Amino acid sequence: MFKGTGILQYDPKARIRFDPWWLILKTDEQIVKYYQYWILKYYAAKFEKTVWGSHVSVIRGSEPKHKNLWKKYQGKKIEFSYDNNIYQANPKFLCINAYSEELQHIREELGLSPIPPYGFHITIGRLHPTTINKNE
Repeated sequence: MFKGTGILQYDPKARIRFDPWWLILKTDEQIVKYYQYWILKYYAAKFEKTVWGSHVSVIRGSEPKHKNLWKKYQGKKIEFSYDNNIYQANPKFLCINAYSEELQHIREELGLSPIPPYGFHITIGRLHPTTINKNE
């Protein structure tokens, strides 16, 4: 297990559009760069840019029950753990699992389940369509 820290960002600005009720933990870009390096070294893969770079999705558009607590922890530094088991979340995304009791607490405080539907994870990359078609 590895440790990292990130900064909470509510309603982060995406380069393509704005979706309400998103909360991310912005993490060190070097985490993603490290895993992409090893993937690219051994596999014929290409990555597209992700919307927010290296991050853990805490809330993915789910409207919280306790809206008055939204942005309570804006800018707070949070510790998390992550493993090095790369998995393919679907045909487009490669990820590693992330863990944080503090993120679970924030979700519960907002009236949501402690773990998001796809679990806490860091997206290593979104595979470029030419890479996906090549592997089929």
